[in-house]
Amino acid sequence: MPLKPFTFLAAVIFTLAALVHLARLALGWPVVINGIEIPLWASAVLAAIAVGMAIMVYRENSGA
Repeated sequence: MPLKPFTFLAAVIFTLAALVHLARLALGWPVVINGIEIPLWASAVLAAIAVGMAIMVYRENSGA
């Protein structure tokens, strides 16, 4: 069954978020918010969460 438009968009957004976090992790991009540097391990955790959510959205639609 093809993905519904919103489901497809949600899966794409979660996948892109995971890819950006993985790129930050691989390339060591610094992130500073209000003078506080966010550690690289935070991107690893957030990438895992984003991948998990993308998989859950896809599975929800496919009925697996």
